[in-house]
Amino acid sequence: MIDNIINIKRKYLHYTSKIVLILTSLAILAIISFIFLQVIMRYVFRAGFRWPHEISGFIFVWICFVGPIFPYEKNELIKIEFFRERLPYKASKIVEILISVIVLVALFLLIFHGFRAVNQVWSRATPALRFSYGYVYLSLPIGFSLLFIGYLLDLIVQILQLFTD
Repeated sequence: MIDNIINIKRKYLHYTSKIVLILTSLAILAIISFIFLQVIMRYVFRAGFRWPHEISGFIFVWICFVGPIFPYEKNELIKIEFFRERLPYKASKIVEILISVIVLVALFLLIFHGFRAVNQVWSRATPALRFSYGYVYLSLPIGFSLLFIGYLLDLIVQILQLFTD
């Protein structure tokens, strides 16, 4: 049972990170292209567009909120393990479970309030492109939902390990 959930988590993180890696790579390439276009327009043609700066900032926001799936996949998110490592095995597992529950609650609140923020700004349009700010704000609940699923699978594995060891 534990092995099945660990495999599900491994596959979820593998495929999610690959998709996010491709999308963020394309996004960074787009930012570079838009900024290069803006520089060429300003310094060669003495006229610039209004939208490259705006869209580059919005893409950057998406990268920031969706990107944390990479360090999570490699188990490189910031942790304080000094005290937990000095506890007995069972106590250490219980602390891991409590931390996972706290993180899941925090992620749930961020997802919930992220969707509320999307609803609040959906009718506001960006100055240059005239599309909804809601598309930018969607990065928050989507990015944290990716982490939520990973932490939820972690919590299930931790609970099963506690009762099977």
